[in-house]
Amino acid sequence: MTAIVEATAQSTVDTRGRLDIDNRVVERIAATAAAQVEAVSTSPPRARIRMADDRATIELQVVVRWPAPLRATARRVREKVAEQVPLLTGFAVAAVHVTVTAMPTTGAAKRRVV
Repeated sequence: MTAIVEATAQSTVDTRGRLDIDNRVVERIAATAAAQVEAVSTSPPRARIRMADDRATIELQVVVRWPAPLRATARRVREKVAEQVPLLTGFAVAAVHVTVTAMPTTGAAKRRVV
């Protein structure tokens, strides 16, 4: 005899199954969100995630284009990442640490020897 179990309208998300999101997915989401900030260079940001109790601590390394203000750009990166990660994963963000690893200048701003 085979029993058929039907889902009822009263079943909750908890009883339907489980979703595991790998840290690499959260890192990719954080890096993509950081790259969407206007002053961040086209070289892809690097992200590292530490999870504790469904709370993410995110460390980002970004390249910011000259002459963007560093503090304001880092603030926008933190805000964008803190908005996107919970939206797409459901994980709370404990902290977002931003390190600016480079600030390349454009060809016109390079030094000239006269």
